[in-house]
Amino acid sequence: MLRLASASLALAAFAFAQPADPPDSKCKLEGQIVSLSTGAPLRKAKVTLDRFGQAAEQIDAVSNSPTVGLYATASDANGRFLFDNLEPGVYRLSATRAGYLASGEGASSASLTGPPVKLTAGQHLKDVVVKLVPQAFIHGKVSDEDGDPVPTAEVHVYRSLVSKGKRQLKPVSQNPVQADASFVIGNLPPGRYYLRANDTHTELPVPTVRNVPLEVYIPTYFPSATDPASASPIAIAAGADMTGIEIRVQKSRAFHVKGRAVNTGTGAPARNATLSLMQKTGANEPIPQGGQTVSTGDDGRFEFDNVSPGAYLIQAGSAVFVTSMSGAEGPRAQARRTVIRTYVNFVTFQSGDSSDPQGALMGRSIVHVNDDVDNLTVPLGNGLDLSGSVRMEQPGEHPPNLTITLAPTDADRTEAPVEEDGTFHIHHIVPDVYTPGVANLPEGAYVKSMRFAGADILHANLDLSAGAGGQLEVVLSSNGAAISGVVRNSEGQPAPGATVQIWTGADEAAQSVVTDEDGAFHLAGLAPGDYRVIAWEATDDDLLADPAFRARFEGQATAVSLHEGSRQTVEVKSVARAAIEAEAAKVR
Repeated sequence: MLRLASASLALAAFAFAQPADPPDSKCKLEGQIVSLSTGAPLRKAKVTLDRFGQAAEQIDAVSNSPTVGLYATASDANGRFLFDNLEPGVYRLSATRAGYLASGEGASSASLTGPPVKLTAGQHLKDVVVKLVPQAFIHGKVSDEDGDPVPTAEVHVYRSLVSKGKRQLKPVSQNPVQADASFVIGNLPPGRYYLRANDTHTELPVPTVRNVPLEVYIPTYFPSATDPASASPIAIAAGADMTGIEIRVQKSRAFHVKGRAVNTGTGAPARNATLSLMQKTGANEPIPQGGQTVSTGDDGRFEFDNVSPGAYLIQAGSAVFVTSMSGAEGPRAQARRTVIRTYVNFVTFQSGDSSDPQGALMGRSIVHVNDDVDNLTVPLGNGLDLSGSVRMEQPGEHPPNLTITLAPTDADRTEAPVEEDGTFHIHHIVPDVYTPGVANLPEGAYVKSMRFAGADILHANLDLSAGAGGQLEVVLSSNGAAISGVVRNSEGQPAPGATVQIWTGADEAAQSVVTDEDGAFHLAGLAPGDYRVIAWEATDDDLLADPAFRARFEGQATAVSLHEGSRQTVEVKSVARAAIEAEAAKVR
């Protein structure tokens, strides 16, 4: 027994002494952090290295959750950094520093990580350079028509970006001015920006002379435009410190908007309803007009004072999407809480709720103000109901976790879960035009047909603006087409981290996927059709969402014709970053 025990201990000691990996299999990565504008080394930059691809999706055996291998260090006085004792694999390298925008090695623009770095066993990769873009600043002031400061103003910053296939002004930040009406806007990457100032002061003096109209400052774009189409963009280079920007806010007569809210269900006045006045700007951003919110009286009457000219939404209540849950005890019951995205705020209901809170009414009305508005009627009701079913064309078990999505024209999409029997019921929908869809489709499935009130709307919008609900019937097929392939760079090497897009001529929206560590990609669940496939080195998501930008590279796309259930393999050459940036300057 003693001999056996000694032998066991010796074997255990021998096993413990064996290295997990050969010493020469470990890797090193070293380089330098520098300023893009000056080339000077940057100390105290935080440098991070995380795994890319399948290695980043490993599951921890203890917590049963995904693990992400993350390494971090700081650059020294010469901007140098070193990672050693690394496992072979593919990594993303990025860096941040105060006063600079986050970026990655080889990134095409600020706030992007560059292409992945592949380390083979025993490799020591040297002289990697990460160029950080210094943040830009805009300094300015807000003044009135006489050049006097407007200390109660705030400045909104916009960029021209693509949303839902259309280029629009989208908000970047909101900045109050200082006591002297000056402002500083920082942390800006290079680009073109639009500034808009509006006065937040809502208490206006009462005229001393009867019937003399009041005037208010109205939202004004730089330099002094009330229409965004006439606004002048401000072009900012990397690290620019632009000064002398002045926004002269314009003044206009203030009007009132009076009317009566009516309950469409009963025809009676809508008592104690809360109404908000929201200005519709050319930036497609409803904003509160002076924070005006009023409640209707017992007679349903309301009044908004001191309203400047423009187009407005009068909003009541919230767009509530609730799925009824009669005795649901299935495996998905834990996750059945409907989160409601609204035009004004967020409201959360338990899925078991089948009705609005007591007395809640909703509605939206558009009013154009260029004079006093009297006797405006605002209809309020419980909204529309939309019911229907989602079923598989092939027999079998109904797929779990399906979600019906409705994307309105001027707000984020709202979604509601599909029941285990394939039915769904959505209540209290604001009349509008929606783009319907199905989320969380199983692998390889696609939406084969979609009909509303008997009409085919597979490639059309769901028009509920007339105020009538109905039945939406959706059929899914598990026999979707698939396309796989490899992306190669200009040198013929596999391009990991490239973005592959695929789209049809009839659809401006494109599906995207990122290549893995070997430059490979796979897209499944595609509907039959004629597609175009293109691959990009790292670039802004906004550019990829712009059909006009993509059209500039139509000649470099690969044509693929897919039939139901077909499997295609292609090899795609990626569009180089230099070509992307050259064309991006023309559309930004």
